[in-house]
Amino acid sequence: MSVHVHKANADEASSPRVCYSLQDAPRTSHRCWPRYYWWTETGYSNLETFEAAVGSFSEEWITHNPGVHALLFGDQLGVYRRPDIV
Repeated sequence: MSVHVHKANADEASSPRVCYSLQDAPRTSHRCWPRYYWWTETGYSNLETFEAAVGSFSEEWITHNPGVHALLFGDQLGVYRRPDIV
């Protein structure tokens, strides 16, 4: 699964209409992995994006791999180390 976080220009002057929620990208075939896109004001992952990504991954993993455990590796970003998320 891929989650891409992009910076959204949220200036009042230009005021683009941006959806800040996790968006599923269309799959080109049944064998390709899921790709999701998220827009934040900073362009970086935060609590909301990480929580949604882990939730989407869990649903996808359980559907395709029932009874098999997955390991999640992350870097030292503060949101990845929160006990309530882990």
